[in-house]
Amino acid sequence: MTQPAKPKSAKKTQRQPQAGGVKSEQSSMWTRVPPRLRKGLVLLMIPLLVGLGLFLFIYGLLADASLSPPPPPAGNDPTQKTAVIVDQLSDSYPNPEFIETATRVLTQANYSVTYMVRKDVTVDFFRYLPTQGYDLILLRVHSGIGVAVGDGEVENTAAVAFSAGEMVSDKYPRERKNRLIGAFETTAEQTAYFGIGLDFLKQELQGDFDGATILVMGCEGLRVDNTAQLFLDKGAGAVIGWNNLVTPQHTDRATLYLLEQWLTEEKPLPVAMFDTRTNIGPDPQYQETELQGKWQLD
Repeated sequence: MTQPAKPKSAKKTQRQPQAGGVKSEQSSMWTRVPPRLRKGLVLLMIPLLVGLGLFLFIYGLLADASLSPPPPPAGNDPTQKTAVIVDQLSDSYPNPEFIETATRVLTQANYSVTYMVRKDVTVDFFRYLPTQGYDLILLRVHSGIGVAVGDGEVENTAAVAFSAGEMVSDKYPRERKNRLIGAFETTAEQTAYFGIGLDFLKQELQGDFDGATILVMGCEGLRVDNTAQLFLDKGAGAVIGWNNLVTPQHTDRATLYLLEQWLTEEKPLPVAMFDTRTNIGPDPQYQETELQGKWQLD
């Protein structure tokens, strides 16, 4: 008998992966994408790649900027000093040539200059003057011994009073009630301004002058020295002024000479003051008037 043939066992054959099979599979997947869809995907990826590149570029710039020290602000010179010209006489005795020349001398000496006209010279201006941080203060204001308070009685005759630029009014009731301010009136102007006396300066002056130099350009600024001493006690480095009456023309001329000798010629301030006294001389109208100075070291 013929034996039935044994069925052949099915032999599984394993396909060996082709080299680069993954790439082939991916390529075949991309080729199966419809052409129109492929074009759309490419167009979509272009702006994404551009946006990513732009983001990385800006991020790099910001990172560099954060590591670099910021540039100093324009005009912010740490060595620059500050000066203020307080011109309470700007209306009654204007002298634009003095203001222009003084500003030029100060600017050339590396000062930043602030100029204040009469309407800005208020009682509160004097109150907060030490807090402003000026290195040099030019008080082109009326000054003198005594200030009228109440019904015209003159008080503080042993101290210098300064004229504010505000005409007497009902402002500052507390200060007027406590006789800290009064009226300051000159013969030439016949206008009553608020007067700042020694008691006001003692009780109301805020802050510290922090070594500032103060030039009192008005009359009798150093006829007595208690007001100058008060400025020194409040931190001023030096106070210079006249020991008697002086005309606006003479004080302007002498102040310019003093500034030039001190700041342009770079002489010590006491030397510049004595040179001014010698070379400018006394006021032709008040022969007994001369510059005086009081220093922090006194």
